[in-house]
Amino acid sequence: MTITNDFNKTLILKEVKGGDFPAVIIINGFLSGSDEKIDDWLLFINELYPKNKVYHAKWNAGDLLSALKNDGLFSVNKRLLMLASSFKLKAILAATSTIAVNKIAGLWSGAFNETRRVGQDLSVLINKNKELHGCILMGHSLGARVVYHTLSHLDKSVVSASYLLAGAVSSEENEWKPVLLSHKSIKIINCMSNNDFVLKTAYKIGCLFDHKPIGLFPLLIKDEFSIFNVDVSKYASGHLSFKNKEMGRYLNKKILEPRRIKQRILAIKNSSE
Repeated sequence: MTITNDFNKTLILKEVKGGDFPAVIIINGFLSGSDEKIDDWLLFINELYPKNKVYHAKWNAGDLLSALKNDGLFSVNKRLLMLASSFKLKAILAATSTIAVNKIAGLWSGAFNETRRVGQDLSVLINKNKELHGCILMGHSLGARVVYHTLSHLDKSVVSASYLLAGAVSSEENEWKPVLLSHKSIKIINCMSNNDFVLKTAYKIGCLFDHKPIGLFPLLIKDEFSIFNVDVSKYASGHLSFKNKEMGRYLNKKILEPRRIKQRILAIKNSSE
């Protein structure tokens, strides 16, 4: 099943896996390759929510390899083409010209600015489709920024959890406090890695605004019931390696299983009273 906005085609929700509700909505980000690529997401999700329905939120996140090939920047350099195919941004920046560096920065900036509109469109889809109420949002890179804008535009608490992987969005308290006020029952899992060269580089060359991104820094809100800042450097060797089976298994053990145990204890306690 595919869900779209009648008035705007910047976003399409495509069902990629059948299952139970609440639905999981995955959102790719910049440097993810083709936006059709979701196999890594499914490996990750199957460790956390193996029985849940999954939707892919498709938007124009930016495909680095296709854009650079179309511009002819790699047409005479097989080494750079190989690096681009594996999305080794550090090596690309070191080996290529100022033109290519500026092209990468421009692609990032364009996708960065698009996230607000995509987030607003996703909030409309969630609001008007009751089967999406209680959904679980998962965003990678600029996809995490789409999640932020989605939550910001929702006027009621209809999202149960958000997983932010390598998030290219501010970690500042003043950015997230209004979100938590509107979504009092949400769980936000922020996955950070010190190995994320893409975020470190994007920040340094000015592609990000001057706040610290959550992919490198914890969300600066003291709320142990809603916010989970998780250092996943051991499982994420770089910006594109967050979505994997080991990461999903680790988060299941660290976040979901303790919650299930607490729920079981509470249920036993209530039944004995």
